[in-house]
Amino acid sequence: MGNDIQHPRLRITKKEKDMEAAKQQTQSHFILVHGGCHGAWCWYKLKPLLESHGHKVTVLDLAASGINTKKIEEVITLYDYTVPLMKLMESLPLGEKVILVGHSFGGMSLALAMDKFSEKISVAVFLTAFMPDTVHKPSFVIDQGCKNDSRLMGGPKPVRGPRWARPVSARLGSSPSPTQDLGPSI
Repeated sequence: MGNDIQHPRLRITKKEKDMEAAKQQTQSHFILVHGGCHGAWCWYKLKPLLESHGHKVTVLDLAASGINTKKIEEVITLYDYTVPLMKLMESLPLGEKVILVGHSFGGMSLALAMDKFSEKISVAVFLTAFMPDTVHKPSFVIDQGCKNDSRLMGGPKPVRGPRWARPVSARLGSSPSPTQDLGPSI
């Protein structure tokens, strides 16, 4: 009889059990995919916010980006660029569904992952990202962007943007990710 007595602070109430069950049901696994000339480091503010709400968050560097050691000369196709995401998606346990979030050029990688792993994706979020359609080849959105920007097609190269940003933007494309921003879990 004495073993049945519990301290009131140690007893888990039905309300607490229900809240914990609801929390378990609402937790999601987010996979955050960076855009071109970026790396996993670009999600350094969003990752801890999502985690603080109980979500699992995975960030990764696509090929030749951030701290990924692949050389840009070895990345020939969009699939080559997307291999780290494809390997991650392949490694997910059977039945797990994730929320993919892609920014900018990362939308192209999302499209490849959605095509190959649709059963593992609950939602895909194209955050100001390239979003290929099902009618045209995947590069159509890039081709259209190039057609509208003569600089990308070898035409005259107009100077755009504030003068102070020009030297900075030239250095941003190949700088490695600061791993300390992401913390030890990466």
